[in-house]
Formats: sequence, structure tokens, C-alpha cells
Amino acid sequence: MRRRLLAWAAALAITLSLLPATAMAAGAVLTVKTPATIPKAGESFLITVDISDNPGIGALQFTLAFDQSAMVCTDAHLSEAFRGAVSATNEETPTGAIVAAASSDAMTDNGTVATFQFTAKKDIRDFGFALEEVKLNTPAHIAIPYTVNFAQTAADSAAQTPPSGGQSQSAPEGETGAVPLFPDAVGHWGEEWIVKAAQRGLFSGDERGSFHPDANISRGDYVLVLWRMAGKPAPKQPAPFADVMADDYYADAVAWAYENGYVNGKGSGFAPKDSLTRQEAMKILFGYAGSPSGMELMFTADYDAGFADSAQIAAWAKAAMYWAYYNGIISGTGAKTLGPTVAASRAQLAKILVGYLEKRN
Repeated sequence: MRRRLLAWAAALAITLSLLPATAMAAGAVLTVKTPATIPKAGESFLITVDISDNPGIGALQFTLAFDQSAMVCTDAHLSEAFRGAVSATNEETPTGAIVAAASSDAMTDNGTVATFQFTAKKDIRDFGFALEEVKLNTPAHIAIPYTVNFAQTAADSAAQTPPSGGQSQSAPEGETGAVPLFPDAVGHWGEEWIVKAAQRGLFSGDERGSFHPDANISRGDYVLVLWRMAGKPAPKQPAPFADVMADDYYADAVAWAYENGYVNGKGSGFAPKDSLTRQEAMKILFGYAGSPSGMELMFTADYDAGFADSAQIAAWAKAAMYWAYYNGIISGTGAKTLGPTVAASRAQLAKILVGYLEKRN
């Protein structure tokens, strides 16, 4: 994974330290969320820093300080909404893991600002995290007052497929500790990716602790995963679909995806419980990524001739499928097939999305 330059963070820190603080904007609340269960030696766990009452940040910086004799930070990344025009992360500073970002436009989202992945070096008695060197400013260089809270992580309503093989259902809210080892994923070809996806907070298990790796993922569940990946941004309007209720666990995700143009309706509604094909999944991810067509366009004719099922790729999905293949986000379902009309499974999407994030970072 490409490491961001510490020099960027240092430059941002210098810039932030010179900003005036005479006029004070409305305050913000930063919340450090820790697992409900203290991890043991060798276990991996996630820490997030969330913001609420965000008045509109133009620049931010903070260090998540921790006991480096007890744990190691293996990854730190800003949520998409807080990357700004210039951003930097570094998990290996002497004082802790640092994140910084600056933008000429206000970053107004509430929710997760940054996610940190840790591995315990030994059994941990208490976390002992602290936020240090915090600087928040508006785009007009006005310092934003803040408070810091600490809370245990509560699991999202999980998008899951029940053991009977029916459509995905929401699981009740509950507390979660270290990333679970899903019994039905042990030894599965996608185990590594499933664990990584769970560590990033994209997927979770059902109430029985199962992942159902080979179950088809539904349209509602897929946009829920992308919404989590984006940092759970609040939609501006409810989803305009009669089959998406306000209290559905995927309602905000569908509304966000629709207003950003990543998804459209299907039939007379959104059909959130319908499964989706590999080409549909890649079309949505392609839109989420900004539709970044590039060098793969030079190989369109070669791909058309080389893949036996290229004629099955819908015209609206071809650019997305070839982009994903060229960039190594998907691989073929066979030596000469891409499987565009094959239903996408939970394990496949875990691998695809983790691979996309690793390549992007």
C-alpha cells in the first residue's frame, strides 16, 4: 500500500499553526471510537475518529497517540469526504498516527473522519488513546473550537443473507470487539479478503457470526457497503423509491448513491433485495470512482476479441468492466471469460472492493 509522504503532513501542520484564531466558529465534537472488547496479543482491531456538529472545515490535523509498546498502527486513512485538495497520513510517527487535510472548500460532512488499523503486540489492558496536536480551521482560516469524546464502537445494522439462503436482512444493533473470525469463511478462497473487508468496516457477519461468502449480494447491501467505504455521508434527500422505506438499514446508502448518480431505479422502484451481476457491480463502482477511463480504452478491441463472453457485456457496462479488468480490480471467471452476467457473491465483492481500496491508496 502506497504510504503518503510525512512531509505533506508537516507542511500542513506549519500552515495550520500560522492561521489566526481571533474569530471563533461554532464548535465541533471529535469522538474516538474503540472496540467494546479489549484485544489480545496478535489480534487486529479498528479505531475511528468521528466528527459531529461540523461547522465546515477547511483544514484539519490531529495525531492519534497510543502506547507503541502495546500495539502497532498498520494503516491510517482519511475518509473520502475529508481528503481535501491536499491530504497526508502517516502511521509511524514517534508520537502516534497523524492525519492532515486542507481544502479551499468547506468539508462539511459529519461521520468518520479517519480510520486506523492496529495489531496488538501483547494482551492490552486498556486502550489509552489520546487525540493530540488537534487543529481545525474554516476555509477563512478561523480556528474551530472542539471537544474530544471517547466511545465504544457499536456495529451497524449488518447487511446479511440468512442461512436459509433467502434475501439479505438487517441484523440488530450490537457491540463489536475485534474483527470476528467467520466460521464459514475459514478455508474459503476469499478468506483473506473477507477478513480485510471486515477490518475496514465494510462487511460484518449475521447474528450467528456467519459471513455467507457464496451468497449473492443484494443491490441494497452493495450500496450500503459503498456508503460505508465513503465514510457514511449524510444524504441530502430521502431515496425517491417506493420500495425503500425510511427505516430500512440501507435507506441512507441508497439515497446517497442515487443523488450522486451511482445508481438508478429498477422497474418501478429500486429493487433493493434483488441480486446484482458483476457488470452491474462494476458499473456502480466505476461511477463511484469518478468514471476514470484511461489506457484500457486502447485495448477495447483486444478485449472484445479475447473474451469469449464479451458480447454479453451490456453497452452501458463495457467501459466499467474493461476499466476494472485493466486495473486488476476484477479477474476473469475463466481463462477467456469475464462473467458479466454472473451474480456477484459477497466473497467476490469483498475481494474486489478491498483490492480497489488498496490500489487507490
